[in-house]
Order: sequence, then structure tokens, then C-alpha cells
Amino acid sequence: MGSRARKKPRKLAAIRQETAKGRRKRHPPASPPVVAGRSSEKRQSRPARRRVPSSRRRLWLFRIAAGVLIPLLAVLGIELGLRLANWGYPSEAVVDCEIDGATYFCDNPKFTWRFFPPHIARVGEPFMFPVQKAAGTYRIFVLGASAALGTPDSAYSFARILEVMLAQAYPQTDFEIANAAITAVNSHVVVEVARDCAKFRPDLFIVYLGNNEVVGPYGPGTIFTPHATALPLIRLSIRFKATRLGQLLSTAASKVTNDEGDPVTWTGMAMFLENQIRATDPPMERLYCHFHANLATIRDIAVRGGAAVMFCTVGSNLKDCPPFGSLHHPGLSAEQLHQWQQTYAQAIACEQASRWDEAVYLYRSVEKIDDAFAELHFRLGKCYWALGEFQTARERFVRARELDTLRFRPDRRINEIIREVANKGASEVYLVDVAGAFDANSPHSSPGRELFHEHVHLNFSGNYLLAKTVFAQLADVLPDRLTDGSRGGTGLLSESACARRLAYTAWDRHTVTQSVLNDYARQPPFTHQAYHADWVRSLEQTLTEQRTNLTAEAYREAHRQYQQALARRPGDWQLRYKYATFLRDALDDVQGAVEQLRLAVNCVPHHFKLHAALGLELAVLGRYPKSIEHSRRAVELMPTCAVAHNNLGAAYARLNRFEEAKEHFAQAVRWSPKNLPAYHSLIDILVDQDKLEGAISVCRRALRFAPDDALLHCKLGTVLGIQGKRTEALKEIHVAARLDPNAPEIREVLERVSR
Repeated sequence: MGSRARKKPRKLAAIRQETAKGRRKRHPPASPPVVAGRSSEKRQSRPARRRVPSSRRRLWLFRIAAGVLIPLLAVLGIELGLRLANWGYPSEAVVDCEIDGATYFCDNPKFTWRFFPPHIARVGEPFMFPVQKAAGTYRIFVLGASAALGTPDSAYSFARILEVMLAQAYPQTDFEIANAAITAVNSHVVVEVARDCAKFRPDLFIVYLGNNEVVGPYGPGTIFTPHATALPLIRLSIRFKATRLGQLLSTAASKVTNDEGDPVTWTGMAMFLENQIRATDPPMERLYCHFHANLATIRDIAVRGGAAVMFCTVGSNLKDCPPFGSLHHPGLSAEQLHQWQQTYAQAIACEQASRWDEAVYLYRSVEKIDDAFAELHFRLGKCYWALGEFQTARERFVRARELDTLRFRPDRRINEIIREVANKGASEVYLVDVAGAFDANSPHSSPGRELFHEHVHLNFSGNYLLAKTVFAQLADVLPDRLTDGSRGGTGLLSESACARRLAYTAWDRHTVTQSVLNDYARQPPFTHQAYHADWVRSLEQTLTEQRTNLTAEAYREAHRQYQQALARRPGDWQLRYKYATFLRDALDDVQGAVEQLRLAVNCVPHHFKLHAALGLELAVLGRYPKSIEHSRRAVELMPTCAVAHNNLGAAYARLNRFEEAKEHFAQAVRWSPKNLPAYHSLIDILVDQDKLEGAISVCRRALRFAPDDALLHCKLGTVLGIQGKRTEALKEIHVAARLDPNAPEIREVLERVSR
């Protein structure tokens, strides 16, 4: 029973299924009658209903394509039109240039316009090399920022020292070293430099980079570009600005900015005073990721281009460079801050009295309240150094650098990333531990002013050590055909021998010290550093000693060194430029300076600064047509060259061509808003032409940049007096008299207007 009961439902189901099939056969589904001409419509109607989704897809694809292709074609059309109209500028780091009918590859001074406003864009030093790379030539590109460039004087950079070392050690090889470093840039910019240089058959890249990652373009502390967080967006922006359309939009944006106020002027490191970044701020982690990615890109560009690449760790002044900025911990209460400041002042007093142990005790006390203040750690380092605890002092100096909130020096992570990228590279990628060499050659492993001028820029000894460290590793990089037996080379040149080859004379040491004192030590943010007065006194004392040693015999010796160096390197434009400066400033030989500048121009005829310098010296000799010729060439090469515009204005004025003079003086103040000589000359021309409102406008604009210029106030008062505005005139002239009470011309104007 149980078995039959289970089978019965199955039989019933089968019967029902068969019955249903029979019903379907007997009663087919109803359909409309077939009428002549309707059967084809029936066949077409069903596929039409199925094609509706496909048609919609095609419609949307068409819409998307139109929305993308039409704008893309419009952009390409605008780009092509701008190029055909020759609007814009070449944006590559290396461009073609024609010299005496031959084509060369040379630097592009307008390259940095993609990253900075044109009137403050920094440029590197010129280089050029032939299109056809000769047999036996080894081509090296140096990449980096101002420290690699050789600031404050690129004539004594490590690249130039390395060049004379290589020439001595491997005389059979022609080493072409192009220093493509640029002031104020960081790895975002250097990627583009590397990409452009890789097209020209390089054998080696030497990368000394890492100081400007925070303050350079697209860094979290930059003032030049928007701080972008996504690396693809940064690179897209950089590529877009390389196009003519990108240049057009950037120009339009800058005009809007300039209409809203005075343009930004280049004031060096002081420009970043308001952009303090803590070590713990979130943007720092993104910065490290960007730096790592950019270095890896540079590495890959070099290897794909068939070149070796040497990544150098970067050094900084630990012992003699206090932090530029210090910030307290953000969670500090007002009571804690008051207690911290009170104890900190007592500690400083103890330190100044050389009571080192007591100072350390007090500094350690405030450290328990707030240890985020960078200057605190530097002062502790100075105290430990005085107590002979050098390792502890070094640790404090390092801690001060890491916490510095004006981040002009590379921190520890920067060098860790350099090592990591280099060590993960192919066999053609090398690591040069320059920072380690600096430590090993400094007192108690704490680099200071023995190697550095200030924070990261190397003095001659520092550049020599950097070049020597790179040179030592080049034996592993150079091909065997260059290194086997050195074939006539005499090994490594000493520091003094390199100085002689580059004519680094007593006179040049003096001029470099002057530059460090006036362009750095006496300018913000250095003026905000602890121990600043001590540093200035030290530089002033050094200058005094150097002046005392600049005897007639010292000048004769400098003259001999220049002649000997030029006999070895007659095509060295920097030697000739330095020699011209020496002849003019030290020996008052303007004619000799002109001859050297002419020879320098022949070496690098595309360098606008040399044409501007030659134009100025020719004007001193009264050769105004020739002065105009070279100054105009400088402006053609670099339209923003304020020095050349000023030269042209002065030369045209001497030839009584006042409209042209006025035009170039106006350009001079446009590109250099603090160019006081150009303002004064422009005001004088406008007054002579009886264009008093224009003269007043120029006076007031100039006073925005130089409010303490007595002569500007005097000129403004004079013009107002001519207009009959006696009250306003007297006010301006009284200001001038207060600023410069001993100026006879100001007293004369005051007496005349007061009558």
C-alpha cells in the first residue's frame, strides 16, 4: 500500500501532462487572418520591437561621442591655431637653437613659466651641445634645485668641479656636463626636465634633489601653484600648461590677478614666512608619496633612455643653522604657554651666561610642557655641544631640523626615500651617499659652516666634497673603454687645484661672502633665526679680513689665475663672465670687461644675461647703438629681463628717443616692480613731457614698493607743486626731508615750494 500510494501521484501527473499537450495541439493560439501585403509587415514588426534598446544605445553612444569629440576637436583646433599664429612659447626644458647657421640643443629659459609667474620665474644656467653627439663623448645631465645649481655662485658648483676632475682623470674623453638644475624647483618640475633631457642621448643623470619638496611648486608650503593632493591631477596640470591653450588660460588668469593688486615680486625665502608646515601635518605624508613616485619616474625615464642614473642623498647644515620656524603644540593651554615662555626665557639667559648645565636643566623642564618647539631642541644642542656631549648635541640638531616649520631643509624621510628608490632600481641605478660623506667629514658628524654657506647651499669646500664623492663612484658607472688605465689621467685633483682651474680667487671669495651677507644673512627668514646677530658679526669679520688681504699683490695674483684658467678652458663662458666682473669692479677696466663679455657671448650666444651685461658695459663706454643691439637681443631671448629693458631705456634717453625710452622703462618696472632707477627715469621723462598726471601715478606706484625712498617723495612733491597743490606738495617734501635731512636737493625743493 505504501509503495503504490507513492507511485500513484506520478501516474496522475503524467496523464495530466499528456492531456495538456493534446489540448495545445487541438486548439492552436489565435492569430489574425493573413491579408495580402500584411505578412511582411508582421515579419518586420517583431524585429523592430527588439531593436529599440539597440537604437537607444547607439543614440547614447552618439551623444557621448559628440560630447567628447566636439570639445576635443575644438581644443585641438584652438591649439593648432595658436601654434600656427606663433603665439606662446616653447615649454620644453631643452630646445633647438641656431647658432652661426648650425643647429644645437640648448636650455630653454622660459621652461619655468609653466610653474611660476613669468616675472619671478627662476632660470638655470645656460648649456648647449651639438645635435650630433660626437664619438668619444660622454654626456651628463645634472638635475636638482639651487644647491645643485651652485647658489650663490654657479661658477663654483659641484658640476663644474666634477668637470675639471673628469677632464684631468680621463683626458681622452670629452665630458659634456649640462647643469640643468633650477632654483626653487622640486621633484614635480625635475620629472619634466628629466623627460626632456632623456631625448638627447644622455649617458648619465646625476640627481641631487630634495630641499624644496615642501616649498616648491605643488608642495604643501608653496606660494607658486595650488597645492594639489592627487599626483595624477598635478601631472595633468603640468602637461596642460605645456600646451599653447594652457599658456593662454594662464596668461588670462595672471592678468586678472594683476588687475586686483600689485604683482608678486621675488623676495627669495622670505616669500614663505606665512606657510609654516608641521612635521605631523597630513599633507606631509602625501608629499613623501609624491616624492617617491617622482624619483621613481626619473629613474625609469633614465633607464628607458639608455642612461645610468646616480641618486645622491642630500645634506644640510645641522650645527650652525637654527630652525627658520617653530610652533608650539596646538593643544597647549594659555597657562602652560605662559609657564613655558617664562622658563624658556630663564634658560636663554643661562645659556648666554655660559651656565650650560643650568640652561640644559631649564630647557629640559620646558620640554616636559611642550617638546614641539623646534628652536628649543637647537638650543639644547648648542648647550650639549659646549659641554662636549657631541652625540647628544647632534641628536638635538637633527630633532630641530625635523620640527622646523619653515621646511627649507630636507628631513630624514627625504633621504630614506632617495635610498629606497635607488636601491630598488636596475643595475644602471646607483646610490651616492653624499649626506653620509658630509657627516664623515664634519666635526663629530654634525655638518656646519665648514661645508655650508647657510642652510643647504654649499661653499667651495662643500661642493668639492660633493664632486669628490660622485667622482669616486663614477668608476663603477663609466664604461670600461673610459676607465681602463685612464690613458694619461693623473687621478683626483685636490681642492686647491680645482680652485685654480676655476679661478676661485681671493677676490671671488670676497664677493661670495658679500653675497651671503647681503642676500641671505640680512634678509628674512634668516633674520628671524636664533643666534642671527652672531652669524652676521662673523660674516662681517670675515669680510673685513678678506678686504685687508686684497692687496695689490692679491689683485695681480687673481689676474694671473684668471689668465691661466682661461688658457686651459678658453671656451668656458662662466670663467670669462667672472673675469669680466673682476676687471670692471676690481681693476676699473671696463674695456677689458667688454672684451671678455664678447667672448662669453660667443660661447653661449643664446644666453640673455650675457647680452644684458654686455649692453650695460657698452653704455658705460658711450657706445649706445651697440648697447641697444645687445640689450634688444636680451629682450628677444627673455622678454621679462628688466635689466635689459632698463639698459634700453637709458640708451634711448641718451639718444633723445624718449618715447622708446619711456616704453622700456615702463617694461622694466612691469617685470621688476622694485626697480627704483627705472621709476626715477620714467618720472623724469614724464615731467619733461609735461605729463604730470602720469608722473604722479608712477610716483605713487613706486612708493608702494619703496615707501622710504626720500627722492621719490621729493619728486612727487615737486610735481604736485607744479600743479599748484601746495599743501600736498609740502607734505611729501617734508616726508622726504625727514627721511634724508642732509640731501641738498631736497632742502632746495622745500625752500622753493615753501615760498
